[in-house]
Amino acid sequence: MPLDIGILLSACLVGYALGALSFTRFIVHIIAPKTDLRMSACRSRGLPNQCTCTPSARIPPDSSWGQSGGLIGVLDIFKVFLPTLAFRLLFPGQPYHLFTALFAIVGHDWPIYYRFKGGRGISATYGGLLAIDWLGATITSLGGMGSAYFYCATSPIFSQSVCC
Repeated sequence: MPLDIGILLSACLVGYALGALSFTRFIVHIIAPKTDLRMSACRSRGLPNQCTCTPSARIPPDSSWGQSGGLIGVLDIFKVFLPTLAFRLLFPGQPYHLFTALFAIVGHDWPIYYRFKGGRGISATYGGLLAIDWLGATITSLGGMGSAYFYCATSPIFSQSVCC
């Protein structure tokens, strides 16, 4: 069955529009309203930089910014997971959900709302993979964590410097 161009375009637009929402910016605006992430030393606004790249001089020391990284990561996962799953369930046997996930990741990485300066797409990619194949995404993640643990536990050279 050929793809319907209208559904395909709507899947791409929905994915991009939702992927381009920056929960990092929303949460930082709530926690520290005077913080301007554009003034941060980091080029990426994604989850790995939540605690390390926040301009600490502009955030009060007693703020809960350091504890918001997990929330931002989960929200970034769900902003891709939910529309991808919706298109997968609405159109079974059709690849529309793949386009939704792809364009959500593109929107996360290059959001039009923020002059094409977004995150790295790690959480967004994970959200798309969970909707496409939750078992494969889970096994891959566990395998990666297990191999990193094994590597760090057995490597005398990198155990102190790389594997904190």
